[in-house]
Amino acid sequence: MSRDLENELREMFESVTGRETGDCGPGDDLVAALGVDSLTGLRFLAHTEKKYDVRFPDEQLSGFRTLASIARFIEKGQP
Repeated sequence: MSRDLENELREMFESVTGRETGDCGPGDDLVAALGVDSLTGLRFLAHTEKKYDVRFPDEQLSGFRTLASIARFIEKGQP
């Protein structure tokens, strides 16, 4: 994952959720680590889809809980 993409995703996550990503690594579960509810997590994914013009498959949404998995999908178009 490019550092620029990671930083953009962090900033967007913080903006949407109001939670600092702080020490969360790219492979950390953002929802669990930061106590964000699943609806807020989905709102972040919706913002991500719009910004990067991607569509996360509905049946795989629960798998997109880390910066690394989201970035990988954006960069390669696969989970």
